[in-house]
Amino acid sequence: MHLDALVLWGLLAALPSAAGPGVRPPPGAGPVDDAPAVLLNELDADQSGVDSREFVELLAAPGRDLGGLVVVLYNGAAPGDAAYDAVDLFGQTAGADGLFVLGSPAVDGVDLVAFTSNGIQNGPDGAALWWAPGVPAASFIGTGAATPPAGARLVDALVHGTSDAPDAALLAALTPGGALADESSGPGPVERSLQRRPDGGAPFDTARFIASAPTPGRRNGPLRHLAIHEIQGAGHHSPFDGAFVADVTGVVTAVRADRFHLQSLPGREDDDPATSEALVVIAGGAALPEPGDHVTLSGWVEEHRPGGALDNLTTTRLVLQGDWTLEAAGAPLPAPVTLGAAGRPLPDRVVDDDTRGGRVGEGTTLFDPEADGLDAFEALEGMRVRVDDAVAVSATSAFGEIAVLADGGAGATGLVPRGVLLRGPDDPNPERIVVDDALLPTPAVSAGDRFDAPLVGVLDYSFGSPKLLLTAPARAVPGAPPAERAAEAAPDALRVATLNVQNLSPQSDGDRIADLAATIVHGLGSPDVVALQEVQDGSGPVDDGVLSALPTLMLLQGAVRSQGGPRYVPLEIAPLDGEDGGQPGGNIRVALLYRADGDLRLVSRSGGDAVTPVVVRAGPDGLPHLHPSPGRVAPLDPAFESSRKPLAAEFTWRGRALFVVVVHFSSKLGDTPIFGSWQPPVDGTTAARVPQARAVRELAADLLALDPDAAVVVLGDFNDFEWSATLAEARGEGVLENLTDRLPRHERGSYVFEGNAQTLDHCLVSASLARRLLLHRVVHRHAGRHVAPSDHDPVLADFAPPEAPTGLR
Repeated sequence: MHLDALVLWGLLAALPSAAGPGVRPPPGAGPVDDAPAVLLNELDADQSGVDSREFVELLAAPGRDLGGLVVVLYNGAAPGDAAYDAVDLFGQTAGADGLFVLGSPAVDGVDLVAFTSNGIQNGPDGAALWWAPGVPAASFIGTGAATPPAGARLVDALVHGTSDAPDAALLAALTPGGALADESSGPGPVERSLQRRPDGGAPFDTARFIASAPTPGRRNGPLRHLAIHEIQGAGHHSPFDGAFVADVTGVVTAVRADRFHLQSLPGREDDDPATSEALVVIAGGAALPEPGDHVTLSGWVEEHRPGGALDNLTTTRLVLQGDWTLEAAGAPLPAPVTLGAAGRPLPDRVVDDDTRGGRVGEGTTLFDPEADGLDAFEALEGMRVRVDDAVAVSATSAFGEIAVLADGGAGATGLVPRGVLLRGPDDPNPERIVVDDALLPTPAVSAGDRFDAPLVGVLDYSFGSPKLLLTAPARAVPGAPPAERAAEAAPDALRVATLNVQNLSPQSDGDRIADLAATIVHGLGSPDVVALQEVQDGSGPVDDGVLSALPTLMLLQGAVRSQGGPRYVPLEIAPLDGEDGGQPGGNIRVALLYRADGDLRLVSRSGGDAVTPVVVRAGPDGLPHLHPSPGRVAPLDPAFESSRKPLAAEFTWRGRALFVVVVHFSSKLGDTPIFGSWQPPVDGTTAARVPQARAVRELAADLLALDPDAAVVVLGDFNDFEWSATLAEARGEGVLENLTDRLPRHERGSYVFEGNAQTLDHCLVSASLARRLLLHRVVHRHAGRHVAPSDHDPVLADFAPPEAPTGLR
């Protein structure tokens, strides 16, 4: 053997982790006289689509002559695992860095074009490097891996695949005791190669091959040994995203499904509060450890977007390679970090003020956990946390989630006495903590309820929000205020109200229908007009062609009578089948109930149907009237495609015309989340609601153009905030007034979403009604309550009669 070959072979074999357990060269393998010390260093057999970038990379002494070596590819599915290709390296030399690449022409830096697309089979197959001076490469074709041509000596080999079952015979022939190297074993897309980490080592060492992003003609990089806080880094993306890390050690703090939370052992943390000391380990098919297990493991760092949703932030995970090693059981768990005044105070106004119109973590942005809520939660990602004196600011959702505040809500900028957290135009309340039931059940609570002990768990992220996953049972203590009731209206006043009945149909639970009726009768004092949203047809979600909602409305009417309420007359116009959005088959629409026992009379004009728009016409007296009445507002306008069309009706009240329009604008589903990847969040759905608001405002303007003193009320679920462009468009310049703007801030909020109370239900009126306003309020009896017939609070307004003196503002 030449001296340089002998020295290089010794250096390669002396590197750490020289061979996996039980791996040994096949008989007759290894260096012989004049054989250069060369290794298979990297192999890429598979890409998405056409495999046009396949290659084999060799490692040798810099500038080494590779003559006499043959690269042979074996087909594990062929009889005897026969070779299907062989490449003679006569005349080839290793580069100045010792690397040599043979592969497809599309491979960057390829030294020898040895095959075209799909030249290397995906597996289970083998690649081998033979020392065979004087042996024609063609003589390898068709020979088995265990029966090479005479005179050939095996220098190195690798059995590889892409999620394939091992080929025992091929392994025995090429790498006895070794394992199949799986190119599909890493995270992310299929663009990976099998590469030695680090470069070199001993031949036939299958354990050294790690699936990573391909590096043809470049060094594969070190085998990193990092602490958890180094992997996390001070930012939203790990500085080692995509890297393979070895011997990560920590204590298991929580286990679920196919994953577990791993946190630094007490005493091994760094002193930087901006770097998390925990991450989630994806175990795949490996057995799961127990909480308190001190384990060591290796794997790939991965920035994972939960659910693949682009609106989600990424979470730093470690995808386990092989199995974990138990160092000790029953290790002490790290003390949980207290969220709140006694530990880490959470920012109470700013979610993120560094990213501008882009994705968090992309580009150069300041990471500021003390000031930005987004960064504060990221700095604790995966870690054990606790919340002292937690108070709920939402009901337990259908997904088992509860939004809470720490320290009884002390210092929370939007908290109001009734126990909800009001969202403001410049305050999205980043101090909210969402508690989740992924590990342990959450109790049934309403906003205002408290807990009898600190909430303890691990911090996770999903569906656009950080989540505290409970690891200790939580018990609630009642604290929610009682449901509100409106005072009785004055005997001569007109009372109007709006109520979202949340997909009401004859299929709805009987108790819920009774509770809605109780809200109308006892909570609202039996208004003269009740505007309803989310009314389904008579067969509910059954998609059977039924369109009329009269069975639904009559059912509610009967329930009102059973509660001691008055007789209401229902008004609706059935939509075209499947044209108004909402739950499939339900044919959702808006509707009106009006009392038949008072001074209110419907002015009925025929012609109202699903497609005929209501228009304003002047009567003989020059005053405005609606044709038809009731009628739908702009039902063919593209703004209302696949959305609920407003319903308008003309009434007389004490001899004067009253025009009522009920709306349910397009939902906010589609806006990016507050704690999402886009900052500031993108309010993408407003563009759908603004033209809807314009159509309704134009109808009101047409009425007021003929009679500036016309009594017009537009009410319902606007699905937008009082400061939004939607409500600005609905008001117009002096056309209508939004009565929400008169409410003190602490009285607002008709809907609670992820702990944020917000006013989505509004009542807009013309000047003549605004002058006669006696009462306007949100009646807080549904939103934020675990047991309620609707997720929206009703809104009502009382007006003095036309003959009463004005100036009642």
